[in-house]
Amino acid sequence: MYRYTVSFDGKWSQKWYAHKVGYPNIPVFDSFGTKKYALTVAGNLMGMTYEQYMEWRKKNATRSEVL
Repeated sequence: MYRYTVSFDGKWSQKWYAHKVGYPNIPVFDSFGTKKYALTVAGNLMGMTYEQYMEWRKKNATRSEVL
């Protein structure tokens, strides 16, 4: 299973976006928006709801992935 996380594009769009872990320069199509929206998209790509993804992220994400 691929892992997804979110990043902030402060240079161009001032929006959050979802991407695969390790590939921050390749955003997921149609994932730009608020941080909650980007997290929802990342969770959906991993087959989870927003709430499940946030729980998984708290337990499994490394410090560099948590924004």
